[in-house]
Amino acid sequence: MEYEYVETLISDARSGKPIAKEKLISEFTPFIKNIANKIIIPGYEYHDKENECIATLLICISKYNLGANRFAAYAMNSIQKNLISLIKRGKHTTEFNGSSILSLDDGLENCLSSDIKPLDENLCLIAEYKDLISAINTKLTDEEKNLVSFLYFHKNTLSNYAYHKSISYVTASKRKKKFWEN
Repeated sequence: MEYEYVETLISDARSGKPIAKEKLISEFTPFIKNIANKIIIPGYEYHDKENECIATLLICISKYNLGANRFAAYAMNSIQKNLISLIKRGKHTTEFNGSSILSLDDGLENCLSSDIKPLDENLCLIAEYKDLISAINTKLTDEEKNLVSFLYFHKNTLSNYAYHKSISYVTASKRKKKFWEN
């Protein structure tokens, strides 16, 4: 790469000559191909990385201060820093690039998130819930309903139950044990 030639291309590109931008891209193509081939960025293919490098190069053309330093060093450094920031960003977005992502290319079974339960399982859970509520309402005394509600639905401890009912822990434990035996 001839540095003086690159500097003249920069001044031409800044003055609005599109052919100068194309020539600059062709001057940097070997560097771009080399670096795009060496770096692995999650979710990016080779051409994606190549396009990111070219986009960075075009940004460098518009932001470069003529005569401040060599454009080639400035552009190469900027391209490398941009790729490094993409790698760092890729580490934080793995949850968005995994198998739980919706894909329009695959069948419907691959599009659904693995967290969603099938409809038949949800219907069974609803039926079991209704049976449980019915059993609680018909077979338990008010005291037993309060105990079940306090411990399991409100997720409190047995010692909290004893405190709220102003009874000893042993008495609360006996009530619970009696409830489980029935």
